[in-house]
Amino acid sequence: MRFIMTLGGLLAVSAALLAETAKPVPVVVDDAHIRAIDDHLTRAAKRGMNGSILIRRHGEVLLRKAYGVRDRENGEPLRLEHGFTIGSIVKPINAVGILKLDGS
Repeated sequence: MRFIMTLGGLLAVSAALLAETAKPVPVVVDDAHIRAIDDHLTRAAKRGMNGSILIRRHGEVLLRKAYGVRDRENGEPLRLEHGFTIGSIVKPINAVGILKLDGS
C-alpha cells in the first residue's frame, strides 16, 4: 500500500512538472485557409475579441494561437496556457436529462 501511495505521489509530481515544462507553443501552418482564419482573428482581436483557437486535421495541429489580452487594464496579452471562466452550461443539460428521464 505504501508503494502505491509513493508511486501515486511521484506520478502527480511528474505530471505537474511535465505540465509546467510543456507549455503550448503557438502554431500557424503555412496554408491559405489557415492564414485567412489567423488574419481574421488577429483583426478581431484588435477590435476587442479575446480567445484562443485550436484547429487540427488528422491529428496534425494546423492552428493553435491565443488572441487579444488577458487583462485590459495592464495590457497583458492572452497566452495559450491561460484558462477561461465560462458560464455554467451544465445546469440546462442536467435539466434536459431530468425531463427526458421524467418523460415530460
